Amino acid sequence: MVYIIEQPNAYVEIDGKRTRANVTIYCKTKKEKEQITYQLNRKRKIEYQKDYHEENRERYDEYQREYYEKRREGLLAKLKEKVICECGKETSRSNLTAHKKTKIHQKRMDELIYVETF
Repeated sequence: MVYIIEQPNAYVEIDGKRTRANVTIYCKTKKEKEQITYQLNRKRKIEYQKDYHEENRERYDEYQREYYEKRREGLLAKLKEKVICECGKETSRSNLTAHKKTKIHQKRMDELIYVETF
C-alpha cells in the first residue's frame, strides 16, 4: 500500500532558493507517513498548543491545584517514608538524592566496592 501526502503551497528548496509549490510525497508505510506529516505540521501544531494553553491557563491551574489536593496526603506520606540506601544508611525518601551526594554515602560505597572486589 502506498500512502500519499499532499501539501498545497508548501515551501520547497530548489537550487538553493526557497519557493512555494504543490508537493506530493509518496510513503511506503503508515509510520513513515505519520512522521513526515508531523514534521510538516510541527511548527503550526506547537503554536496552536501554546495559544490554547495561554487562553485556558486558569483552567489548567485550577485542575493542577485540585489534582494536587486529592493526592497531597499520599504524596507527603511517601516523601516521609523511611528507606534504606544502597550504602546501608536509613534516610527519608525525600532526602535520598541529597544523601547520595554526601561524603558519608560516597565513602560507604567505596568501602562496599572495595570489599566486593576481594
